Amino acid sequence: MIAKILTKSLLILVAVLCALIALFGQEAVLADRANRPPVIDGVLEDSAWAKAVVWTGFKTTKPDFGLSPTENTEFLFSYDVHRLYFAFRRADSNHVKIKASYLWRF
Repeated sequence: MIAKILTKSLLILVAVLCALIALFGQEAVLADRANRPPVIDGVLEDSAWAKAVVWTGFKTTKPDFGLSPTENTEFLFSYDVHRLYFAFRRADSNHVKIKASYLWRF
C-alpha cells in the first residue's frame, strides 16, 4: 500500500518536473564534435575551440541581479569521442584589480 502511494507520488513529481522543464527550459544546443582534443594550455586558439559552441549574454547576480555586465564573458563548450571540454573567455579592462580568495575545503 505504501509502495503504491510512493510510486504514484513519484510519478506525479516527475510529471510536474517535466512540465516545468518544458515551460521554462532552454532550447537544446548542438555542438560539432572536435576531430581532436584541445590543447589544455589556457590559449583558446586551436581547432577544437574553433568549432566550439559559444554562449554569451550572461547577467549579473550580486550586487545587482539581472543587469548586463560591464565586461564580456564567453563560455565555450566542445567535445570529442571521449570527453567534454569547457572553457571561459573573460574580458577585463582593469585586470590589476582582480581579487581571488583561497580557502581550503575538506
